[in-house]
Amino acid sequence: MTVRTVKTLTTRTGNRREQFDREYTMRYLVETDDSSDGPATVLGSPSVPQIGAYYVTSTERDLGARCIDATCSHVDGDPKLWHVDCKFASTQREDPNEQDPQPPEEREPTISYRFEKRQIPLVGDYDDVASGKLDTSQAVGNSLNQPFTPPPMYEETYPVMTLWRDDVALGMGDVFAIQDTINLTAFSGAAARTLKLNVTSIQERFEDGRRLWRKTYDLSYSKRSWDVYVLDHGYKQDQHGNWRQIMLDGAGGETNVTSPHYDAYSPYKAVEFRDVPAIAFLANWT
Repeated sequence: MTVRTVKTLTTRTGNRREQFDREYTMRYLVETDDSSDGPATVLGSPSVPQIGAYYVTSTERDLGARCIDATCSHVDGDPKLWHVDCKFASTQREDPNEQDPQPPEEREPTISYRFEKRQIPLVGDYDDVASGKLDTSQAVGNSLNQPFTPPPMYEETYPVMTLWRDDVALGMGDVFAIQDTINLTAFSGAAARTLKLNVTSIQERFEDGRRLWRKTYDLSYSKRSWDVYVLDHGYKQDQHGNWRQIMLDGAGGETNVTSPHYDAYSPYKAVEFRDVPAIAFLANWT
């Protein structure tokens, strides 16, 4: 019980009105493989334009017009043949925030931005040329060649993109796999390792009698990457038996503020964000 073929017929109409509103109607000849197939089978076939689909034919397209109505009727004399008439329209809605008339899981996600402040340990100067935009050629230390404990902090403002998507499956395994991950390669105009992805909430909701899961995704940006840089330092006993804090060279030897050694740590798993279905469309955003 399925649709076997769908053919586009030459029966079609169109009109334009004020405010550049357009309407088009297309007729399709649909053949099923069982004479008992009904309208649900015919209209539910992915080969037939679904509500919300764009007006696209083999010769023209209007991506401002979407399918708003689909009607089917039997062709006289053959119970396996149906005519399907689809209407596409671009009529502007009074509320521009009203959702498109298509399945919730196929709608464009809702996106917003916010800016947050956080306290960050002062590691080194900001450098547009240095890898990771972090200049570690000189350590932050006092005049006695000792690191500050605790390290000095500074305030940084960074953007966070939030998007909401509806999903038909809860898929907690997929959620766990992307929590606290960073971008392996450059993504959406941001350099590698500067974006962190989290699912911050999941809400159950119902629409058209179906259970849906509205998932909130946060993409947080960090100017210097999400890797952590720790100044190599420790304590050394002097000739009087007193312990003093010193900077180390990465091999246990003493160094100074002009020749520091930083250990870089990557506490977050790096993944290819282009392979995360919920945000893959952002790959070409800049």
